[in-house]
Amino acid sequence: MRIGISAPITINELKEYIYDGDCDIEGLRSPIITRLVKEFIKENNQVVVFTLDREITKPRLLKGENLTIYVGPYRKKSIVKKFDFYLNEREFLFECMKKEKMDILNAHWTYEFALPAIKYNLNSIITVRDWGPRIFALNPSPVILKRLILDRYTVYKGRFFSSNSEYIAKKLKSKRPNLDVKVIPNGLNSASFNNNDKSLNLTRPKIIAINNGFDNVKNVKNILRFFKEINKDLPQATLSLIGKENGRNEKAHHWAQENNCCENVNFVGYLDYQKVMEVCRNSDLLIHLSREESFGGVLLEAMAQKLPVIGGVDSGAVPWLLNYGEAGMLVNVDDIDDVKEKTIRILTDSELWDKYSTSGFNYVYNNFRIEEITKKYLEYYEEVSINFKK
Repeated sequence: MRIGISAPITINELKEYIYDGDCDIEGLRSPIITRLVKEFIKENNQVVVFTLDREITKPRLLKGENLTIYVGPYRKKSIVKKFDFYLNEREFLFECMKKEKMDILNAHWTYEFALPAIKYNLNSIITVRDWGPRIFALNPSPVILKRLILDRYTVYKGRFFSSNSEYIAKKLKSKRPNLDVKVIPNGLNSASFNNNDKSLNLTRPKIIAINNGFDNVKNVKNILRFFKEINKDLPQATLSLIGKENGRNEKAHHWAQENNCCENVNFVGYLDYQKVMEVCRNSDLLIHLSREESFGGVLLEAMAQKLPVIGGVDSGAVPWLLNYGEAGMLVNVDDIDDVKEKTIRILTDSELWDKYSTSGFNYVYNNFRIEEITKKYLEYYEEVSINFKK
């Protein structure tokens, strides 16, 4: 099958599939899509990727035996490109699509990568990975409003949809009740699973929180506030904040200094994927108090390392991802007593800790391995390709 993918991608991680192998373009970095492309190629499919990059100024074409990548410039001045609804980017992607014959085209997310796919063929598959109205409600701004307009056009114009969680599927059906949305979650490579034994460190438990951002949605302020109270009853515990805007001298650190929430807190900041997995393997609990997750990949990755997790009971896809409390603890993300009680309980009870470490790992292994996710995509592609005429 010749599969078209319109999406952000980590281009330099695909250099083994490109003829010259010398690829200095990073792309817009999406481990999820990169993982899928690799699996499609392993299953003897040809893949054509339509993507963008912030650093290049002229289009690039990268080719290999089973992989073709069209790369266009992604303007750095966000105000300009969002003012014209990413017109240059969308036109580049569409013109490249017209050059290719594909059995199916799958656009990921509902913004600048989706509109060209719908223009090319209304029977393209759109994979919805977040919920535009909710994002705008939590972070209202002119820029987010313009992205919401792109999102709404895609949602009401498209014919075939997949989503990465039951939560997003329900949101889609609430707007278009007759849609048959295929739920295909994100997947992890089998090599990403920790097969070594892991146990709770009762002497000095390490709590981590992984968030790329420091806003109302990520809710890191509550993590810092609540940890300050947890630390009073569990003084040997430490908290490490990982992710953009969560490093030393970044937003989270400045706020913590102003609010006296720095004791026993490590402001780590951004780490690459492999280092994050290493931190998960060497920690005792992930606290994730995000108010909204369309999927929640960080929870998935933590559970694959046998790290117990705490997540929000009303935080979008989080309850589904934690198997409604069977694979991880669910809390009210604004209730300090609830979060404190469950955090202290799991970090002082080895039997309870082992239960969630094991159940979380097993749930992810049985339901989210990339090999099984790839099969679901390919089955859906075969089903929809009958309607895909171009």
